[in-house]
Amino acid sequence: MKVIKELTKKQWDYIPNHVEKWLSIATVPAKNINQNVNYIYREIGEKNPIVIHAESPFAACYMAIIAKLIFTNDTGSQFGASLWPHLWSQLSASFTALSKLSYQFENPFNFSHMIPIQATEILDFQLNFQLWFQLSYQLSAQLGSQLRYQLECSQHWLQLRSHLDSQLRSQFGTKLKEIEHQYHFITYWLTYCAWLEFGVIIGAEINKRTFNKYTEFVKNIHFMIPYKGICFVSEKPIEIHWQNKKLHNPNGCSVLYKDGTGLYSLNGVSVPKWLVEEKAEQIDVSKFARIKNAEVRREFIRKVGMERILQKVGGKLIDKSDDGIYELYLINLGGETNYRPYLKMLNPSIGIWHLEGVLTECDTVKKALAFRNGTKDEPIYIS
Repeated sequence: MKVIKELTKKQWDYIPNHVEKWLSIATVPAKNINQNVNYIYREIGEKNPIVIHAESPFAACYMAIIAKLIFTNDTGSQFGASLWPHLWSQLSASFTALSKLSYQFENPFNFSHMIPIQATEILDFQLNFQLWFQLSYQLSAQLGSQLRYQLECSQHWLQLRSHLDSQLRSQFGTKLKEIEHQYHFITYWLTYCAWLEFGVIIGAEINKRTFNKYTEFVKNIHFMIPYKGICFVSEKPIEIHWQNKKLHNPNGCSVLYKDGTGLYSLNGVSVPKWLVEEKAEQIDVSKFARIKNAEVRREFIRKVGMERILQKVGGKLIDKSDDGIYELYLINLGGETNYRPYLKMLNPSIGIWHLEGVLTECDTVKKALAFRNGTKDEPIYIS
């Protein structure tokens, strides 16, 4: 088998377009959803399921949770199968604005046993192991390493998956435990599809039938919650907004679904809806004190502005470092009767100011830094 050691200039120049092509596939309308779900079920030895279509992962999770609650309780175990058409018609009416439902009764299904199946294990084996193994043997070690770096788009999908998971947890709270570890973000596997297709373009040989089948599945299935006999599937997003390889949209959803639900992100950070949609001058500065995540606090400051925050709350400067990178203020952000110290600091690498609460005993910058960093030495930079 011939080992590919180098690429032509034309092949190197094509890589950015190839990556962009596979990123854009995430919003191309899906085709043959039922057929693709049936294919993956057959691949793992399962019968064709009833496929329930939702317009977003939120709607899919909503339906799966309700179905599981209905059909796994005592009433469901006794009457689940017989009451299914009646109950589902009620659910269907409730979800009209959220999803399109379709079902078939080719296979009898005991709804009292919503047993999850690991549909992604076959994807991981075929795309990440078997086909990638075939490809890697045909590339020199140096070229393989270079291509993995150049074709890297997994960070895009890891970021989207992380934001989606965070938003689902925020939306459903403890109810998400009903289906936790049972939903799968299929779009992540677009990364492997991009790598493998580029290998074929430059002359590598892989099992094209296997590649085509799995690629067809990954290109058309965005998010799924698979069980024995039934599978909840979400349609793909209609918009995804990237900036510098990070999810970002200061004017609305960074990821928008057909039913109007979506994800809100600023500079790759998952943020609450209000931080995106409210105008900077209208945002209540006291909300800052209720934000626990440091990255969200950073985006709050980036949008609202450090000077406005300090001006609005009447922050009193009590100490600062000689280089001007650190300043210590007494601030009342949360409506408390007593002011508390906050350390204002500049992150030189991205030019963004941070504001972080420290112990009330901290009355100098050095004490605040010692508390924050667990050392008396001042850091070279804040990350």
